[in-house]
Amino acid sequence: MSADTNFLIIGGGLAGSILGWRLLSMGASILIVDNNPEASASRVAAGLINPITGKRLVKSANFEPLHAEALHLYRDLESEFAQNLYFDMPLIRLFRSEEGIKALQKRGLERAYIPYIGEPIKAGKVPFNAPFGGTEILKAGYLDTNRLLDTLHQYFLQKGLLQQISFDYEDLIFEKNVIRWGDCRPQRVIFCEGYQMASNPWFNYLPLQSAKGEVLSVEIDGLNLKQIVNGGHWLIPRQDGHYRIGATHSWQDLDGTVTDSERKNLLAGFHSLVSGDYSPRVIGHKAGVRPATRDRQPFIGIHPQHPQLAIFNGFGAKGSLLIPWYSKQFAAFLSGHGEILAAADIQRFE
Repeated sequence: MSADTNFLIIGGGLAGSILGWRLLSMGASILIVDNNPEASASRVAAGLINPITGKRLVKSANFEPLHAEALHLYRDLESEFAQNLYFDMPLIRLFRSEEGIKALQKRGLERAYIPYIGEPIKAGKVPFNAPFGGTEILKAGYLDTNRLLDTLHQYFLQKGLLQQISFDYEDLIFEKNVIRWGDCRPQRVIFCEGYQMASNPWFNYLPLQSAKGEVLSVEIDGLNLKQIVNGGHWLIPRQDGHYRIGATHSWQDLDGTVTDSERKNLLAGFHSLVSGDYSPRVIGHKAGVRPATRDRQPFIGIHPQHPQLAIFNGFGAKGSLLIPWYSKQFAAFLSGHGEILAAADIQRFE
């Protein structure tokens, strides 16, 4: 560990790891501190990228540049580490009422939606449980977040850039214009802690709105899907032949504890998506806490009283899509180039 590290990054989830990679690629020196908490959202996340969301089939804001940058970064990392990380896969959106049919009819007339809406799914189409039909959504896919994190963490460990220990806020010492953590004197400390930000003495004033989510990994004999299925819950076919079912939402008991009630909820969710005599066998059950925000914009910026402290957090359920673009912008800002997008800058809360 260099005493004069440029950036000390607290949190090694998707946000901290990708930001660390960006800064390292720009020639900065970094150190990441992460104790890999069980409830890390990045370790549980589906990694789903979906251009069209919500009951009204709304295209995600700024999807084109966000998607382009995400693909660029993930393909670069795949090439760098000889790993398959991001998987393009169409998404089948199932409607639960006539409202979905009306929304599709409206979007079909809008030019901005044409590249993202594929073939219609007729009611009763096997194997989908679609009494009101649905539609194919194009340019969707998923990131294998665990493989990406394992790959980056292994690289950081080999380079001596990752310490897998707990971080204590009281160990951060302010000395005039210098900040110190043990023997490390970073130019700036960047907090990428996810939902644990609620305990951060410098950034807990920001209106975090965390939500717990549980997901299942299952084996399903006889089912051979090649598309993601979404309709209240989601079902993702994995490259290893398994499936993931998700996700629940709870604003209570924000921890990594799984529950039998949500396990039953998720299995019922599977049958709401797929028709036929299929019996999923649960091989994994995890819970994580999403670091969502009230205004659905991330928390990025410099502390108003302590310019040595920064934050890069609050990406919620869309981290796989948002983090590549925002990390590029923030890394440039931290290196003295560019600015933070006003909608994401924490100055909006001053």
